[in-house]
Amino acid sequence: ALLGVSTPAAAQEATAPIRPIAEALATEGTNAVVTVAGRATVGAGQLQSNRFEIALQDASGGLRVFSRTLKWRVKEGDSVLATGTIRRYRGDRELLASQVRIIPAARRPAAARDLLINAATLARHPGELVRVSGRVMASGGSEGGRWIRLADARNVGAGTVTVWVPAN
Repeated sequence: ALLGVSTPAAAQEATAPIRPIAEALATEGTNAVVTVAGRATVGAGQLQSNRFEIALQDASGGLRVFSRTLKWRVKEGDSVLATGTIRRYRGDRELLASQVRIIPAARRPAAARDLLINAATLARHPGELVRVSGRVMASGGSEGGRWIRLADARNVGAGTVTVWVPAN
């Protein structure tokens, strides 16, 4: 197993039993150290080239895992154990990781969940790998890449969603 540690591993593991991602997200604002396990839906280097950032998903939900110091080559489908604190960055919750471990196992990419473009529906699936389809209503760029705003093509959901396309 590969292990990246910025604090003593024994102390972290003793205080942070593995929790479902949905349960870990509920600790936002408490500075509680949590450990989650899941499959990487986005590997390292895809969201940012100069920082460690991956997307992780289990049966309960998904989240981004971020660190300025860790440097692991997590690939899509890897089984990952991550420890840190839940915080909010640019409106989204993420795990600010102090430790990441890749569990030796066959890579199994997660299947995307098909969803309508509807704010209430999308809000129930933060951080998860989803697939939406719609009409492009607008597009543009920012410091991190490009974005596309989609509207529900069938007008069933009567909503919009912004899809970020990283510059990497």
